[in-house]
Amino acid sequence: MHFSKLSFILLIFLLCAPLIAFSTAFDIDLNAPEYKQGTLSTTKGGILTMPDLKVQAKNIIYHTVSSTSRSHSIIAWGDLMVRHQGKWFIGEKFQYDFIQRTGVIKNGITRINLWHVGAKTIFLEPNKTLGIENGYITTSDDRNISWKIDVGNINIDSQEEIIAKNITFRVKETPLFYLPYFKSNLHSFKKSPVNYALDWETGLFPKFSMRYRVYSYKDLNVFFRFLLRPTKGLGGAIETHHKNSKGNREFLTRSYLDHDAFFRDNNPNKARTHYRFQGKFKADTSNIKFNLNYDYLSDRNLQTDFKSPDFVLNTAKKTYSSVIYYGSQGISGIDTALRVNSFQALKQKLPEAFFLSKTFLLGSSGITNQNTLKCSYLDYVFAKDVQSALHDFKSLRVSTLNTISRPFNIHILKIAPSLSFEGIFYTRTRKDRPNIQALLRYQCLASIHSTSHFKNLFLSHKPYVNLYGITSPTLKPDTPYIFGLNDGLAKILYLKSGWQESIFLSRYPLFAPNITLNCYAYSFFLTDIFDMTTPKLRFDMTYQFPRLKITNRNGWNFQTKSFDFNNLELAWTFNENFAIKTELRHRSPFYWRRADHNNFVFEVVRPLSKLSNSPLSDGRNSLITKFQAKVAPLWTAKIESHIGWGRGNEANYNEVRVNIDTIISTCWKLKMTFTHSPAPEKKNNSFMIGLSLIDPQP
Repeated sequence: MHFSKLSFILLIFLLCAPLIAFSTAFDIDLNAPEYKQGTLSTTKGGILTMPDLKVQAKNIIYHTVSSTSRSHSIIAWGDLMVRHQGKWFIGEKFQYDFIQRTGVIKNGITRINLWHVGAKTIFLEPNKTLGIENGYITTSDDRNISWKIDVGNINIDSQEEIIAKNITFRVKETPLFYLPYFKSNLHSFKKSPVNYALDWETGLFPKFSMRYRVYSYKDLNVFFRFLLRPTKGLGGAIETHHKNSKGNREFLTRSYLDHDAFFRDNNPNKARTHYRFQGKFKADTSNIKFNLNYDYLSDRNLQTDFKSPDFVLNTAKKTYSSVIYYGSQGISGIDTALRVNSFQALKQKLPEAFFLSKTFLLGSSGITNQNTLKCSYLDYVFAKDVQSALHDFKSLRVSTLNTISRPFNIHILKIAPSLSFEGIFYTRTRKDRPNIQALLRYQCLASIHSTSHFKNLFLSHKPYVNLYGITSPTLKPDTPYIFGLNDGLAKILYLKSGWQESIFLSRYPLFAPNITLNCYAYSFFLTDIFDMTTPKLRFDMTYQFPRLKITNRNGWNFQTKSFDFNNLELAWTFNENFAIKTELRHRSPFYWRRADHNNFVFEVVRPLSKLSNSPLSDGRNSLITKFQAKVAPLWTAKIESHIGWGRGNEANYNEVRVNIDTIISTCWKLKMTFTHSPAPEKKNNSFMIGLSLIDPQP
């Protein structure tokens, strides 16, 4: 009896069979089928299709329910391919029970994300769970598997979480290590779960390291790192990473310990114990944000050893916590900062509470008002090695800042004046008694914005001025302890005036202007520190196109008749295979190290001669270059160079790092790195070769 398609007949069987327990319709298409005593079969190939199952094979035997048999199953083998609940399998033989909705694949293999999972026996369950006996996991898609993880038994649930027993890691059938139990997942990943590296520094024996994700379940990942340098020592690290599915709770920890020589150590030839305990935690709700960081190190030199890509947690350096509440009336919070490493100098907050009110209008006047209140106990501690020369200081500090402003728009003219009262109470000052600081800050910004339209370009013109001043404080600059930029204030009045021109070219449309020119000057009043009213002139230029960006920043000092600073930066993407970025920086001895380069308070208080001979002087030159090229389809080269000179009594330096990356065996990234940088006893060179597992489709 021969049929080409038997869907209708099978459906009649299913509806009429007296003992039927399965009622889902499906299609079965067999080439040259034979029917005998309730069994359909073929040796010429066929396909069975139903919502959660598709079977294609050369040989198929289908048993239906009858009055004499409760069997309702299919057996298939030869050129076998099975799709079960979204997963594809290939294997030697397949059996499926339609009543129990369970199946068995012999000598089968499937792919879950980047992982190839194979076994002598694979059990298919109705809840999308896979049971595996005598199986293996690998990323290799070659017939000759280069590496694999052999497992006695595996259970893989619907969330792709795995529980495995009797695990052996093999490379070319050679066993490397054994685990009796393992719990992880087969999810896609952004951070590599497996890394190997070999580091070779000048004058030291090579160091081997490996990093494994030893536990992964739901939102938690645990990594273990092992390091070994023959003749010197060994070390290890435990890392954890948790991030919930909503992304509003995350913590990362790393605990590191070794007894090894380190090429940047004070004595790089001697092995000694290093340790580091580091972590981050954050938790957010709709109106509360909490952050906690800690970082405890054995010594200052260990910080540079954590730039290795094997470690996924960036350097925190400070230990602090922060709680911020976003309320209907404003923002409030408590910050705490602690010095846990004796080699650090730090302003400790023990703690600091603050409240920032929301901006509100004063009636119909158009005047806005905002208030800030802070209360903190501050303890500034110096590094242990300089405490004999510099003494720690501390004080309770309570401050308030009340600001009113009233912006005006008169056609194309915009004016934004503001006035602030700032009051600070210190329980301790350099006078060894409590004191109160009180002052007014005033500011007025004015600008005119106009435009010009031409056929192929659009021009934006913006002349502007910014008048900023501080009245005479009730305390002299040297009276309070200097905890930050808002301490040690002095009377100041300056005017920033300039013109900004923005040019948009229709031929090269970008979100930002194609060309930006900004020229401005600083004029100082009510001070005799400067020899002239306008001692500083600045000029900034940005030239931006789809593949090219040039930035130039210059600062001229009329008093010293020299450039305070020059910055020239070039970023050029030649094509998809080549890109370069380079920056030349110049700082004169009259350019100062400071967090806010628009804060000139200490310049109107300290003479130029004292500042230029202090650590605030930032005289130096540097050339920073980054280069990247795709030298072959799977090969990428990166070169970074830092060159520094003209640093006064400090030595010149030259640092170079060369990275070469490639992808091998589909899912493995090979990285080779050469580094040349200044180090004690001229141990300047190091070479690293690393191998890490990656997800080609994260």
